Amino acid sequence: AVCIRPAVGWAAEKGRIPRGLAAAVLVVMLVGSFLALLAWGCGRAVSELEGLMVRLGQGDTGFGVTLTEVQDWMRSVSSHLPFLKRFEHTPDFAAFCDRLDAWVWEAANSGLTALGRWASGAVMTVVGGIPASVLFVTVLLLSCYYFAADDGSLGRAVTHRLPHSVHRYLSGQGARGRSVLRRYLRSYLIL
Repeated sequence: AVCIRPAVGWAAEKGRIPRGLAAAVLVVMLVGSFLALLAWGCGRAVSELEGLMVRLGQGDTGFGVTLTEVQDWMRSVSSHLPFLKRFEHTPDFAAFCDRLDAWVWEAANSGLTALGRWASGAVMTVVGGIPASVLFVTVLLLSCYYFAADDGSLGRAVTHRLPHSVHRYLSGQGARGRSVLRRYLRSYLIL
């Protein structure tokens, strides 16, 4: 509302458009721009993930090394370590491999079960939060509209009820706050 209020004032004075109409149009444009930027960002993220999946499916790790090269390197390391070969000839090696295999499958199964429980809880949290989100967005849009459409009478009504010393102090704090915010934004733009 603070960002579009000057544009609403300009449209009302120069363009002779009613403040309410100008505020509504500018709020819709601001929200539309935000949603378009959000949709573009989500689309870009999905396309990047698709590209990553294609590269991984082709065996490319993205680090200039293919998955088959990594597997070959692991085999060459194991062939250079003779104590690993000695374990293959022990009588309990097959039983150890079976227990290890069962442990890996059990860990994967419990991990997938925990992931499923977490995912269902996350979905329920998201679904449960939809009414609060809709209410938040509705209040946000309405308040943005009304604050942008206000011609300053709300601020004048509040300051009229405050003592002069408090009004002077708050206006000084507002000027300092705007100055600090400008310097902060300028430094981030430079960075």
